[in-house]
Amino acid sequence: MQNQINKNLKFYVAFNQIPACGPKRFTLLLNYFPSLDSAWQASAHELVKAGLDNKLANEITHAKQTINPDEELQKVLDQDISIITIEDNIYPELLKQIHNPPYILYYRGTPFKEQDEISLAVVGSRKTSPYGTQVVEDIVTKLAQAGLCIVSGLALGIDGLAHRSCLHTQGRTIAVLGNGLDTIYPSSHTPLAREIISSGGLIISEFPINTPSYRSNFPQRNRIISGLTLGTLVIEAGEKSGSLITAKYALEQNREVFAIPGPIYNSGSKGPNSLIRQGACLVSKAEDIINELNIGHTAEIIKAKKIIPNNEHEALILSILKHKPIHIDELIRESKLDARKINAILVTMELKNMVKNTNGMNYSLVQ
Repeated sequence: MQNQINKNLKFYVAFNQIPACGPKRFTLLLNYFPSLDSAWQASAHELVKAGLDNKLANEITHAKQTINPDEELQKVLDQDISIITIEDNIYPELLKQIHNPPYILYYRGTPFKEQDEISLAVVGSRKTSPYGTQVVEDIVTKLAQAGLCIVSGLALGIDGLAHRSCLHTQGRTIAVLGNGLDTIYPSSHTPLAREIISSGGLIISEFPINTPSYRSNFPQRNRIISGLTLGTLVIEAGEKSGSLITAKYALEQNREVFAIPGPIYNSGSKGPNSLIRQGACLVSKAEDIINELNIGHTAEIIKAKKIIPNNEHEALILSILKHKPIHIDELIRESKLDARKINAILVTMELKNMVKNTNGMNYSLVQ
């Protein structure tokens, strides 16, 4: 497992066993203490200095007395469950951008990869009509064929149909659970979960193992579904559906919201129709989403983004340019290569269409 060598990992797992220590409070600890080890050893007084109020500090201090970090980590590993933390390189960039992103994710399956950057959340009613089923099988299938990663919640109804439609095209799909990964909820979707994993997909949760599927967990789960994606598509949902919570999170996260219109007398149309009145993008075909997101054919985009360095110097420059354009002077400083050397490398990389000089000797990756 890629994270076993992370000495902080057991403390991520341990802190996540404490319900009061959510993402916001954990971030305070991560920013204040030099290490998670020292945060775990901290007194209530030190926790208050880190930014927690007295009640929470005492609650966390008391909870720590009943938790053994090494044992908790081993319980997870024994379940053949992997872990990713917000410090890891493969933690999804889209998810990192949301308010209070999860600081730990448990997963089974193929870890996050570049393809997942171009993804769509598909959510809707647990009770689907023939119309809703037809929409999923048509539109979601075409989106998956275009290369989009489909993210949903493994629930009955629209969620399950979305995962299956993606699997039928040999596409990539991610299921986000509202309970611990030691169990699958609903249990009737256990075979579907296994198929997602075996197909190269991914099942994730921020909840520790042995966490039941409490109703209160699902809004928290929904922010991850929308946070992992460029947009959320709502297909059939009542006026108070949890799918509308996912759409609300998408708006707050500055992501697109799409909705399938439905018959005005159908209760399952009230949610999507309401979203459309509020400004959501009306969708009648898969191309509406592809065009609105301006992503074209995802497979071609991902292929174009794969720039393979031919030597260690090219790899170094690509790693520096990964996040933003940079002036050649700063590139020289960060790479520690002399000006003549780096100029020669950049000329070669430009000829190979790997980097470009945008203006004033500012270099960026060719996308």
